[in-house]
Amino acid sequence: MKKIILLSFAILLAGFTVMAQESNPVKETKSFLSFSAGTSFPLGDFGSNNKNNFQAGYAKAAMNLNVNYGYNIVTNFGIALNGFYTRYNIQKKLPTEVQISDIDIYEYIGLMIGPKLTETIGSKAFVDLKFLTGIASLNTPVIIVDNKTIGNGNTATSITPWSVGMDFRYNLKKNGVFIFNADYNHARPGYKINIAGQPTVQETRQLSTLNVNAGFGFRF
Repeated sequence: MKKIILLSFAILLAGFTVMAQESNPVKETKSFLSFSAGTSFPLGDFGSNNKNNFQAGYAKAAMNLNVNYGYNIVTNFGIALNGFYTRYNIQKKLPTEVQISDIDIYEYIGLMIGPKLTETIGSKAFVDLKFLTGIASLNTPVIIVDNKTIGNGNTATSITPWSVGMDFRYNLKKNGVFIFNADYNHARPGYKINIAGQPTVQETRQLSTLNVNAGFGFRF
């Protein structure tokens, strides 16, 4: 956890250092492609470790990787695309009644697209507000609580996530760009639920995260 946060801080610090050194005018462009990394924080039930919470996911904060593309159709409106990948480990301190079998991680990969609103700040800085949805694949651990078995294991589950987020972009010379992202991501994946002596059923659960990333890219 500390290593992930330190890496995120280092990327962010590098970006602000480069920004501080920029003084020359930069070329105006409509598109950008960036690569960023940071931390994904499980929220609500997804990060809960309460055994009495049937929706608890026992996930802990993880490294989050992103590819972002943006195109401004006009000055203040455009299209945004986000590809992401995250592996959430299970928390180390679990209630004694909770056991993990099969795989012990959540593996989450997806692609989302949607509109974005852009606000210009000075001559080099921009803020994008994004509203995205798309497709994703989720692998889950199998969690055993008392006599309940919850999860899909190595069987990938297709889900439809959505997110609301903000990008801060700062144009660098030679068509470079520094980007900082903060995104709320939500989905309702289906889980297999098996209670001893009863048939297996499929139920949806809450998967909510806050992703904070920083990185670099290029404009064209």
